[in-house]
Order: sequence, then structure tokens, then C-alpha cells
Amino acid sequence: MTSKMLLRRISKPLLKLKALRVEHQLSQIDLAKELGISKGNYAQKENGITVFTLEECCQISKIFNEPLRTIFDGYFDGSSDVYF
Repeated sequence: MTSKMLLRRISKPLLKLKALRVEHQLSQIDLAKELGISKGNYAQKENGITVFTLEECCQISKIFNEPLRTIFDGYFDGSSDVYF
């Protein structure tokens, strides 16, 4: 193991989103179809490589019947970032 370790940033809301997706037994493909985007695009967003739009966040909130803030609190301001 090298002394240099790469840290990956992912926000707590994205971890919450993945947990909800798994809990509801939905695949990334399922959510991508609901949002009208490709599976690859969805995967990049769920993994923190690119960001969900506010419209997509609202759609996800409706899909899971959860308030927007419950899933995405701190997502847009970066206050919920964690590193691993």
C-alpha cells in the first residue's frame, strides 16, 4: 500500500439516495428511466461525479415520497460532503 491515498468526495445526500434506492429495490436503470436520463448519466450523478439538477432532485423526492430536504439536505451547498 502506498503512502498516497486518494480520497473520494461524496455527499451524505448521495449516500441517503443510494440507501433509499436499495431499500425500494430499484436499480440505477430504474431511476434513470424515471428521470429520463441514461444509466451511465445516473450512475455518475449518484457517485458524485456530476450533479443532479434541482428538477431531478424534485422528481426523486416524488418517487420516494420523501421531502426534498430529507434526501438532499446540504447537497447544493457542499456542507454535507464526506471523504473516504
